[in-house]
Amino acid sequence: MKKIGTIKLGVKFVLIFMAAGLLPLFISGVISVNKASSALSNTVYNQLNAVRDIKKNRIEQFFGACTNDMSMMVEQIDLMKKSAFDHLSTIQQMKKTELEKIFKQIEHDISQLSTNEEIFFAYHEFQTFFDSNSIYEAANESAFQNQKYASEFSTVSAKIDDMYQGLWLNHEVSFGAVVDYTTYKDLFIISADEGVILYHYGYKPGRGKPFVHLSQPPFNEEGIARAWKKVMSSNNIAIEDFSPVSQFIADDNKQIKTGKSETKVDISVGAEAKGYASGKKIEESMFVAAPVHDDAGKIIAVVALQIAGDSINALVQQREGLGISGETYLAAFDGDRIEFRSDMQTMGNGTYVIGRDLTDFAPDYLKKTLAGNSVEDLFVDSAGNPVLVVSDLVTLNENIAWAVISKKSLEEALSGKVSTDVANSAIANVTDTTNEKDYFQTYIETYQYHDFFLINNQGYLFYSAAKESDYRTNMFNGPYAESGLGKLAARVFETKEFGLSDFEPYAPSNNKPAAFIAKPLLHGDEVELIVAMQLSLDAINDIMQERSGMGKTGETYLVGNDKLMRSDTFLDSAHHSVEASFADPLTGKVDTDSVRKALSGNQGEEIITNYKGNSVLSAFAPVQIGHFTWALVGEISTSEAFSEIVSIKYLMAGVSAVTVIFLFGFALFTSRSITLPINKGVNLAKYLSDGDLTKTIDVKREDEIGTLARALNEVSSNLRHMFGDIATGVNTLTSSSTELSAISQQMTSSSEQTADRSNTVASAVEEMSSGMLSMASAAEEATSNVQMIAAAIEEMSASIKEIADNTTSGSRTTENAVKKNSNCITKCDGPWPGRR
Repeated sequence: MKKIGTIKLGVKFVLIFMAAGLLPLFISGVISVNKASSALSNTVYNQLNAVRDIKKNRIEQFFGACTNDMSMMVEQIDLMKKSAFDHLSTIQQMKKTELEKIFKQIEHDISQLSTNEEIFFAYHEFQTFFDSNSIYEAANESAFQNQKYASEFSTVSAKIDDMYQGLWLNHEVSFGAVVDYTTYKDLFIISADEGVILYHYGYKPGRGKPFVHLSQPPFNEEGIARAWKKVMSSNNIAIEDFSPVSQFIADDNKQIKTGKSETKVDISVGAEAKGYASGKKIEESMFVAAPVHDDAGKIIAVVALQIAGDSINALVQQREGLGISGETYLAAFDGDRIEFRSDMQTMGNGTYVIGRDLTDFAPDYLKKTLAGNSVEDLFVDSAGNPVLVVSDLVTLNENIAWAVISKKSLEEALSGKVSTDVANSAIANVTDTTNEKDYFQTYIETYQYHDFFLINNQGYLFYSAAKESDYRTNMFNGPYAESGLGKLAARVFETKEFGLSDFEPYAPSNNKPAAFIAKPLLHGDEVELIVAMQLSLDAINDIMQERSGMGKTGETYLVGNDKLMRSDTFLDSAHHSVEASFADPLTGKVDTDSVRKALSGNQGEEIITNYKGNSVLSAFAPVQIGHFTWALVGEISTSEAFSEIVSIKYLMAGVSAVTVIFLFGFALFTSRSITLPINKGVNLAKYLSDGDLTKTIDVKREDEIGTLARALNEVSSNLRHMFGDIATGVNTLTSSSTELSAISQQMTSSSEQTADRSNTVASAVEEMSSGMLSMASAAEEATSNVQMIAAAIEEMSASIKEIADNTTSGSRTTENAVKKNSNCITKCDGPWPGRR
């Protein structure tokens, strides 16, 4: 290694400047980069942790909101159910009251008829006619039984019919007003003692006999016959419940006027329902009868009104407030059998009509009602659907008690709609709204759920907003009992508490992964309904795929205990979406260090290799969802996460490079501005040492180096003049030996001058020395190494002093010569040749 003293001054200056500039830059740069890197790393970690914590809070809030939604929905359904019961009870009470009013009106009408004078007069007319023609009537009856005499009495029968028709026409207008403009189907006047129908408005000439004996078979089993007997035995109004009537009483083409429109009665429906052959009992009717008294109070006749089912149906089939599935119907005991007392519209496809025996399929609520109990509860109908039922037993008189039942599908009561099959079976004048969204469909669309379910306490799923294949199946023992929803429904029914199921493939949803929440609706301590909702994956993805602050490669996702996705990833949705991971678990599984640690209950951050094999900065935490744990992971590639740190390092390197170039240029310029004049001084000193006193330094500067240069120029000039003077003196000394004395004197004088000049040279040397000291001082201010320049100047000064010493020696030699010359003069003092 070379000694420092051998390195040139310019190089030293450049090295000093570079070291002085770059060393602080390097130290401060390293410290700054390390601090910036640490700060940025902390920022990235903190930001990723913040995103992770935000997402975790939002997921927990989401499931908390789902729990609250479910609780609120159960409460709301309970309120809706109670409101539906209140509404149904109001309809029930209204119809029950109207039914009681009808029967009071019937009793009032029959009571008025029984005291009507025209009834009294008509009785006497027809009774007299009957008495006067009884022999012919008897003969006519025999003719019917014996065809031998039929032709003989045909003419007599025709005459009787003609006379009867004349009497009938006398009362057509007045009695017609009672029948044609009311809900009654027929009016009868019956003889008290014999039970002969003397008159009925529905009689048509040529169609049946004018007189019917109710005391004789087969008419003695008719409802009107029983009503006549009851009046005769009680001397009071009697009402006979619905029963089949024969064709000789029924008018199968009767138009019943209801006030606004006429309704054609299809009597064949009742006949088919009862199984009666055509031409026999074909219609169900009820009868109300009252005694007609003479002035003495004796019963002389019985007046009766026939009441068809149309008048009852007109009341109970009013559908306002009952929607499509709701209706009111009537039923009663007939002996030990249970029969309809009104036609049903929503069930039976037209076979559930008045008189139809339903003993074998009578629902429990009907049996309870007929036993004298009022009912307001949920029941399951014959189709398996839960229905709201409000029922009461209405006693219409001492012999008639009907069950009034108002019911409505719980599905429609809660959602505002019914399924298409129910809607299609409803009556034609009810608006079908099946294409409109119901309440729950609107709810799940608003709050981002996939489906909404209502399940009864027997496991029957009677409502689904999406109407997938699980609709109207049994979740306890049906085809989907082992599905996520089926197992959850069973668990909720058992625990009677809120429950949640994790994602797993669900067949009704095209086998896509599905998760469910459910909560029971309790009635006392018993489960009445199970309310369930299918979670929407979109709602979870909306949270997890929010990309604020995640850059280009950042993402957050959820992983379940089975290492399969619980949210879709952003970077690899083809293989690591929820659907794809369940479809292909080998490809879609995520089994990284972060996932394992999070599923173990740990939270933290670290650099790992992610599911794609890339180096990522990963922040992880467990998320407790119900009774299971998910892993929430937030990741960003390390290249992107630390890109700012790399940028800072590159920036620092660039700044350092520019600084090095600048410092090098500045050091080079500065060193050259110092070393060039010094080098010129050194060269001048070399010229002087070589005896060349003709050189000078051309430096125009006002600093210490300029002062030194001018001093050197003065030294060179002074030496040049001094040596010129010495040379002149010596030449003068040696020019003439003959004038030695003069020359000696001159030499003495010259020696004195030389001594003076030597002093001057010494002074100049001292000034140069002083200048060199000044220059050394200036150089010391620039750098301590300038002392080397002073050493060089001192050497130069030594050389100059040596010249001065030589000059002094020369002076002494000259003095010696002078002295010798003086001695010589002294010795030679005497006459010289030619001296005087």
